[in-house]
Amino acid sequence: MSASSYMRWERLDEPVKVRADFHAGVISPLAFRRGGAVVKVTGVNTRWQETRGPVRRYHFSVNTEGGGVFQLCFDLADLTWRLEYALTAGEI
Repeated sequence: MSASSYMRWERLDEPVKVRADFHAGVISPLAFRRGGAVVKVTGVNTRWQETRGPVRRYHFSVNTEGGGVFQLCFDLADLTWRLEYALTAGEI
């Protein structure tokens, strides 16, 4: 990365299919499908949840093979996943 570049979150807001482990009350994304490719999750950086009225959403910042960093969201109301953001390099 050059001195004139920086990292920024790019909003994606894409529905995705996610393979996840649900164990002992903890959700751990393992992989997701994006654009026909399977993207493997190598680690969860952080996880948090938000509740608005009856709606509960679980959010995950994950590292992926190839060095990507993404934010995923699991909506408990309709059991859907969304790829919310990707960390990308930008230019100043």
